Amino acid sequence: MNVLKQGDLVRRRAVGGALNVSRRDHRLGLVIRCYRENPSDLSEIKQLQVQFIDTQEKKWFYEHQLENAVCGSQGEKNV
Repeated sequence: MNVLKQGDLVRRRAVGGALNVSRRDHRLGLVIRCYRENPSDLSEIKQLQVQFIDTQEKKWFYEHQLENAVCGSQGEKNV
């Protein structure tokens, strides 16, 4: 399960396609804010504001669009 919180190092998750693993975005970002409109509704998707390390830009992402940079490679096969 993808549980991210403020202070985590993350990277964007590539979605779909035959080149899924080779298209991974290796830019690291730091989660600086978490937002959930209704904290009591656990089915709601959390939104995270990420500041990328190589630039000072801040962007909002849904939690499923990101993966933890520290342990995000679990379960992947090296070919």
